[in-house]
Amino acid sequence: MEDSYIKDVGEYYPVDEMETYVRMAYYDLDTLVGIWVEEILYPDQFYMDQKEEVRGIFGELIDELEREQERWPEETDFDRLEKVFARLNGQGVVCTHHVGLEDWMRPGVDSLEYLSLLDIEKVVGCCYYTFVDMMSAIESDSLSLQYDSMNPCCDNEKMVAVGRLIRAALETEGFEVEWNGNPEASIIIEDFDWQRW
Repeated sequence: MEDSYIKDVGEYYPVDEMETYVRMAYYDLDTLVGIWVEEILYPDQFYMDQKEEVRGIFGELIDELEREQERWPEETDFDRLEKVFARLNGQGVVCTHHVGLEDWMRPGVDSLEYLSLLDIEKVVGCCYYTFVDMMSAIESDSLSLQYDSMNPCCDNEKMVAVGRLIRAALETEGFEVEWNGNPEASIIIEDFDWQRW
């Protein structure tokens, strides 16, 4: 988006944060407008009366992202993460994208509820990133992954075993990983460029 346009609306709209939502690439234009007007900016009546203004800003941001996508590499870091998740799924670590606690934070079946429906006897663990992790990845170029052994007894040894599987899969795909082996610590992918189609 051109600087002049940002300057004109920046007094009233948090354009930087709106751009983060666009770069997540999980929401279409109508959903973005609904989220912002009804969930985030609400109950300020000013914004309730400005749906078309909000739509225009998001439209500009989406157009800008689509132009940028033309310069993206053929295989992005997100594509590589998809490969890691597929490999881990084959090893009994169920991986899900975009886990959140609000309906608008989690499109489709990628949610904690989905994980709770799994047959624990058939899996060794789970791996996922949250809505907050995703926002942080876009803003800071590192993605935190959360994980669990799916064991109701909270067995630390099993948690560490799951963490090792995740770290190995990430390193096999060429990611730089930060994890100290602590079962309470997130696994961090360093230098992760969030480019999701």
